[in-house]
Amino acid sequence: MQGSHLLTGAFCLKTLVLGLLVNTAFACDCDLPPSPQKALQQAAAVFAGQVIQIKTLDKKEYHGDYAMQVQFKVANSWKGVQGTQAVVQTGAEGGADCGFDFKAGQEYLVYAYALPGEKTLITGICSRTRPIDDAVEDLAALGRPVVSGR
Repeated sequence: MQGSHLLTGAFCLKTLVLGLLVNTAFACDCDLPPSPQKALQQAAAVFAGQVIQIKTLDKKEYHGDYAMQVQFKVANSWKGVQGTQAVVQTGAEGGADCGFDFKAGQEYLVYAYALPGEKTLITGICSRTRPIDDAVEDLAALGRPVVSGR
């Protein structure tokens, strides 16, 4: 009887470890984000804006894992956005593929990066992108926007 308990315990432990390894394999793995100033230097665009549309792209429209297109009404821009709107792509999984889970109508501070050799802007949870209410430190560090008050 004791041998069967040990066998069951060993099986449960193996199952738990395997489950953790599988979850780790499919989870997004991010480095610590850079400071707001460093992120501004590295990004192709940094802006604050409200999500006005979220669109799922079909396979011929998206780049790699970037399967969602998010359109913003831009309020302030520190880099890379001159107009009143910006479009970025992100993953569709809301975290598992490093995609940012944007919500329509919500405001965000977005750090977007350009794909090599393209103008498509991308962002995700590994960047400093965050809801505007959680961006107090970033907004203070970024200073005055280049384009403001739309």
